[in-house]
Parts: sequence; C-alpha cells; structure tokens
Amino acid sequence: MVYFFKLVKTLKSYSPPRKTGSWLVALGTTLLLMSGATPLHAQQQQALPALPALGAAAEYGLLSGGAVQCPTATRVLGKVGAAQSLSNTFTANGGTFVNGSGTVAAALADARAAQAACNSRAGQIALVSLNGQALAAGTYSLTGNVALDAAATLTLTGDTSAVYVFNISGDLSLQTNAEVALGRVRPGRVYWNVGGNLRSAAHAELAGIALVGGSITSLGDWYGTRALLAGGNVQLAPYR
Repeated sequence: MVYFFKLVKTLKSYSPPRKTGSWLVALGTTLLLMSGATPLHAQQQQALPALPALGAAAEYGLLSGGAVQCPTATRVLGKVGAAQSLSNTFTANGGTFVNGSGTVAAALADARAAQAACNSRAGQIALVSLNGQALAAGTYSLTGNVALDAAATLTLTGDTSAVYVFNISGDLSLQTNAEVALGRVRPGRVYWNVGGNLRSAAHAELAGIALVGGSITSLGDWYGTRALLAGGNVQLAPYR
C-alpha cells in the first residue's frame, strides 16, 4: 500500500479517490495508465446493462402477497411485509409490515410490474436445463417446470457488472445441495422471475433476487439471496 501511494503521486492526472470502493478504483486507474490500456474514464462511459426496476419492492428483503411463516428467529436485511399475516419471529432493519393495502400492496404491485418487465426483455436465450451450465450474462428463458437437481451446480461466469435474468414460466425447484455459484457476479444483479412456485430442499442455495408469482417453500439455505418477493405465501424452514 505504501508503494501504491508513492506511485500515484507521480501521475499528474491523478485525483483523490472517491468514498466507497475508492482504493480499488484508484489502483485500477494507476494500472491502466501505466499499461497504455483504454483510460478508465472511457470505460465508464459505456453503459452498464439495465437492471429490472423493482420500485417499492426494492426496499424489501422478504415480501408476500399472503402469509409468511417461520418458526425460529430470523434476521432480514430490509423490510419484511405480508398482505395477510406475519409470524413474530422476524427481525428486520427496515421494519415489519402487515396490511392488505398501503405500503405492502404498493410493493406487491411493483414486484408484479418487475416480473412483466423481465418477461418482455429483448434477446432472450432459450434453455432447457440449468444443471451443470456455465452461463455468461444475459436473459434466459425456460418453459414449464424447472429443477436444479440434487448436488447440481449452475455457474455464472460474468463479472461484477453482469446482469442475469432467468424467466421461468412454471415452478422452480432446487433439490438437496443444489447450488448457484456466483463467482464475481453480484447477487443483487441476478433475477429469478418464476411464474409458478419456488421450492427449495435442504442445503440448496439460490443466490439473487427471487420474483415469484406463486408461493415460496424453503428448507434450504439462503446465503447470497438478496430478496424473496412472492405473490403467494412464504414458508421458511425452522433452521436457515
């Protein structure tokens, strides 16, 4: 790190790092200038892939159009909301909300709009299976019910700017020890748009944002899961 500071002081074009992630940005700038590669400011002019807009639903880590049940204490980042009922086992840094109208209804409406936007994205790539796939960034469509089989891995090969959208017209089932491996991909840039229900078996891991038209039933682990947004009921396992 001392060497890094000595190096950047010799560059006339150097400007102080920004607040978040600044050291990585500054170091990348130095390496690019010395190597003669494309300047960083030119790279920044290239627009990143657009994310599906979640609207008010973006504030929720867990959202249900029905009831949410979980028998043990569970901490959620963001808000927790349900249209009908919510077990008292949740701790949410954004607060908990139960109402059939108002804030929860608005978030559910925005989640449905996000699903419609995912379905209408251009350039969709048809898949017949997720098992054992290694996929670059893009929008993928799968027809009918889809399963990530027991101990199977889906690998996402994109970088930190990559956007993935998976449009599944039926149910999505993650069987025991199934895994979505992110690598450098950020979980907040992976969208699972499921028209039916989402079911997760023991020790299965689904990274990303789940937009589910039906219900969610989980016995799995939600490491890397950014949000669960369901039009129906949500049932979480006793141990997560």
